[in-house]
Amino acid sequence: MKNRGVFTLFLALIFTVYFSSCRKENNDINFSLVAKEHSIAQNLFDDVFKQVDNASKLQDDSCNGQKTGEGIFVDGCKTITISSLDAVFPKQIKVDFGTQNCMGNDGRNRRGILNFTITSWYRDSGCVITVTPSNYYVNDY
Repeated sequence: MKNRGVFTLFLALIFTVYFSSCRKENNDINFSLVAKEHSIAQNLFDDVFKQVDNASKLQDDSCNGQKTGEGIFVDGCKTITISSLDAVFPKQIKVDFGTQNCMGNDGRNRRGILNFTITSWYRDSGCVITVTPSNYYVNDY
């Protein structure tokens, strides 16, 4: 009799595990949409890096004696403002594209501001650049 109770308990445990663990989950992931959105995001991050790269090189040139103006540079659609043109770091750099879309040389429309802080010379291995976008859009993204 004792064996029959253990067998029944064991059988009930097996059925409980079987019915509670054998559910099919609905994972309808649209991988092509995920890939497309990832590609767009990567492209936008690359664009921010390109803008920061260009402004940082301009800042390095200005500090090395090729000073033009008082830290304000107009380059096509954007105005680049550098906090100071001396060799004191960190520096605050602002790349302002204005409030309306403006087409750059690469055919992309941009608007908004990229503010960034650079801690050292751009090509130094210890240089840290912190970017803070403010209403920054590329082709309305």
